[in-house]
Amino acid sequence: MSEGILVICESADGKVKKTALELLGKANDLSKVLGGSVSALLVGDGDAEGLGAYGATKVFQVSGDARNVALLTRAAQKAIEEASPSVVLGGASALGRDVFARLSARLKAGLGAEITEMRVEEGTLVAIRPQFSGKVFSEVKISTEHKLFTVRPGSFAMPAKGDARAEVVQLSVVEEDSDTRLTIVEVIQSEAEVVDLTEADRIVSGGRSVKSKEKFDALIRPLAQALGATAGASRAAVDAHYAEHSEQVGQTGKVVSPALYIACGISGAIQHLAGMNTSRVIVSINKDVNAPIFKHSTYGIVADMFEVVPVLTKALNGGEIPVVNMSKAEVTATSPAATASQKSAEVVVEATKSPVKGSVTEAKKPVKKMSLKERLAAKRAASKSESAKPTEVQKSVSKVSKPVKSSPPTPSSVQQSSAAPVAGTVISVDVEGLRAEVAELKQLVHSLQGAIASSEKNLTADLKKYVKSTEDALKKDFQRGEKNARSFQEGATKNIEGIERSVTSEVRRIREKTREAMANEGAESRAAIFSLKGSASASIVLNILTLIVLIGMWMTTC
Repeated sequence: MSEGILVICESADGKVKKTALELLGKANDLSKVLGGSVSALLVGDGDAEGLGAYGATKVFQVSGDARNVALLTRAAQKAIEEASPSVVLGGASALGRDVFARLSARLKAGLGAEITEMRVEEGTLVAIRPQFSGKVFSEVKISTEHKLFTVRPGSFAMPAKGDARAEVVQLSVVEEDSDTRLTIVEVIQSEAEVVDLTEADRIVSGGRSVKSKEKFDALIRPLAQALGATAGASRAAVDAHYAEHSEQVGQTGKVVSPALYIACGISGAIQHLAGMNTSRVIVSINKDVNAPIFKHSTYGIVADMFEVVPVLTKALNGGEIPVVNMSKAEVTATSPAATASQKSAEVVVEATKSPVKGSVTEAKKPVKKMSLKERLAAKRAASKSESAKPTEVQKSVSKVSKPVKSSPPTPSSVQQSSAAPVAGTVISVDVEGLRAEVAELKQLVHSLQGAIASSEKNLTADLKKYVKSTEDALKKDFQRGEKNARSFQEGATKNIEGIERSVTSEVRRIREKTREAMANEGAESRAAIFSLKGSASASIVLNILTLIVLIGMWMTTC
């Protein structure tokens, strides 16, 4: 009886691909439930013993070209005969699809292709396979002795590397004439040293709205480089020659499943979604709020990518993240320092409660309320300006140290305090501002909690209503179907009974006609016989009379 899991590991330039290591980690988890050991097949050069650090207990190694489909197929068949595994896993790459299709035909084993998830239910291995561009997810269960599965790259997490070493078994596979039908003449390596799209953990893709190859290179590739990601492109961008075909993501390109996928200026066509909708986190940047890709995104940024992407690139490269003022209202203060001095002047005027006429008009001027983000930006700018001018701060501090009389301030004193805010006043303003900000934050949190609770309540009610309406609709459909089936059955029964009656009457009529025909034929036959007998008797009598006459004439002559 077959038991255990075999992982077919693809390699390139003597290095095992990331997908194979992901499959070893998943195979190790499945073997704990299904039982058996985890073995691996490695064709070509590579650290076979090192695969034990990712969960393999035994590694079958075959010397030869790892890119030769016929050699890899025979090597996999030989490894399956040696290990007799219940499950065989491999990457859903171009090479993996070719090899596993051949293995399925040779071993007469079931094959589940393009798997994205695997689990064990009641001792049975169940695989999830997306179909129709991710619109349908089917459960795949295989009942043959050997169960073959190809898995999309990036579907499983990378296992932690351990210290174990695997047992290496050298397999000898004899080359056949069919191996020479396909010959690799030359391999052209990409000039950019980046991870292949199918192996990448982070991908930044650009669409046709990038507008040119130069802008693609200046916008998408720097962001990918700053993230340590691989650059990708939609089919429209590749057709417009903004990027190479090897960078195309989609149904007609490469199917990827990274941990992070950033789509810049991509609307979200079905063909593109089919190649990346299994990504764990999808971030979309598009100025069209109705772009279909937002329905499949974890995070969405509705903005012009030509403004957002350079800011992200600068921030990721260690630059300062700008504070964007989202308010469209004009700011009355010309600088943060002037705004801070204006606030201190207002506080002094309100504290006196007995201002002079000149200062009353100044205090009653309408002041535009600043948002929390604007206040934080103003404080940051004010702190920078104060640190740049320490001498002015020291002068203001020395002025505050003098005792201040409790008499109402004159307009000149108000003007002096507003022009150079003293330290004591700044401290009181900061405390009041912080209290106001804390109160505002508490109010905001309270309102958010209320909104979340209300949304949750509405969502629960809508869900219950939807479930009830669905149940009612299903019940009505079932009842309608049952009624139609019953009426169809009754109508069919009546039709059958009518047909049976008509057939019976027709058979009875045919029998009567047959009897009448037989009776008529008997009477006619008897009449014919009687007439024949009469004619025969008359003929005989006539002949006798003729003979007598002849005899009489002969005797007379004699």
